[in-house]
Amino acid sequence: MKIELKEKVEKEIRKIREAMKEIKSSESEEAKDLFDLAKRYFEDAEYFFKNEQYIEAFEAITISWTYLDSGLRLKIFSVPQHLKDYFTIE
Repeated sequence: MKIELKEKVEKEIRKIREAMKEIKSSESEEAKDLFDLAKRYFEDAEYFFKNEQYIEAFEAITISWTYLDSGLRLKIFSVPQHLKDYFTIE
């Protein structure tokens, strides 16, 4: 089970790293704050992953995705078409 969790977290980290490079944010303070939260949780996920704390890494990556998805739903972030399947937006 530990190997499966490690592989799942590794896959999610790769996906979010790709998405974060291409997400565009509006210039509002709210957008900047939300993206900063997503980035910090992503960095936490990488830290936990590196330290083989896979449950904590999965939790952090999930929170990061939630912030990004929220920004997209609020239309303060945008993402290229080829990444839209990663999120709950249409």
